[in-house]
Amino acid sequence: MRAIRTIAEREFRALITAPLGYVVILFFLLVSAVFFVAPLQRGLAHMRMVVGNTTIWLVFLLPAITMRLLAEEKKQGSIEILMTSPVTETQVVLGKYLGALGYYLVMLFSTFQFVFALAWVRKSQVSAFFPTYVGLILVAVTLVLLALAALRESRVLGLVTAVSAVSTLICVGFAMHQMGEWGPALTGYIGLLLIGATFLAIGLMTSALTRNQIIAWVSTAAILLGLTVLIGWMAEQLPGQLPVKEANADVGATLKFAVNMVVYGLVQVLKALSLQEYLQNFAMGVLDLRDLVLYLSLIAASLFFAVRGLTTSRWT
Repeated sequence: MRAIRTIAEREFRALITAPLGYVVILFFLLVSAVFFVAPLQRGLAHMRMVVGNTTIWLVFLLPAITMRLLAEEKKQGSIEILMTSPVTETQVVLGKYLGALGYYLVMLFSTFQFVFALAWVRKSQVSAFFPTYVGLILVAVTLVLLALAALRESRVLGLVTAVSAVSTLICVGFAMHQMGEWGPALTGYIGLLLIGATFLAIGLMTSALTRNQIIAWVSTAAILLGLTVLIGWMAEQLPGQLPVKEANADVGATLKFAVNMVVYGLVQVLKALSLQEYLQNFAMGVLDLRDLVLYLSLIAASLFFAVRGLTTSRWT
């Protein structure tokens, strides 16, 4: 457990202090802000547009984080040094994954400003000072303290950052209650967390299977596009109604019925694998156990193949 924590802290610190890490967060905030402001201009004051539309950008942003986790170390030869230390392939993969997941949590944390802004827009007779202004200040303070704690490797600053983050979460709870529609906002963030965790696991898997970062990025983006956009589009294009067999059908009608049944089954499989459709359920405030099982299964399977890929490359 200590080895996993050490690797995770190392990766998280590398991501949170690297120029690429700041570029990804800033671009993520810029895109999220566009999808937040656009509905407000049409009089739609909710988080659903932010939750649904930012997924497409995560398809391209998160592979930029995961592409270097293992592929870069393979190319530079530092993976051999890491693997000669008393750690297993599973510990390396879990440590890398948790470090990247921690960075993604910081990305989601930075979007809490939208929750406070939305609470201020929808407020009635409630004072805007708390939680709106207090929450906005705490978000900024927490992010600055986090960067300083990572740069200086200070445990004291890390503790102060944790206290500030918890205080921010308390303000977020009050802000969601003030919005009057806290359910979709809460489940929307749960959905973003799960789909981001799934994207990171898939990206780590592809990074474990290659030494080239560009190949890792392109492969991950292609897989994620297939699981979000392509599968959803195919499910919409194919007929999704259950075919009905005629009573006295001839051979041609029977074959047509069989083909329609295969197509119907394919549509159901595609809908079951469409991550975007499940995320829409979270955005609407629907929390289904089947959605959680799908995401967690994809995460577990991706991490398993990442371990197998790292093991294979170690002995070749």
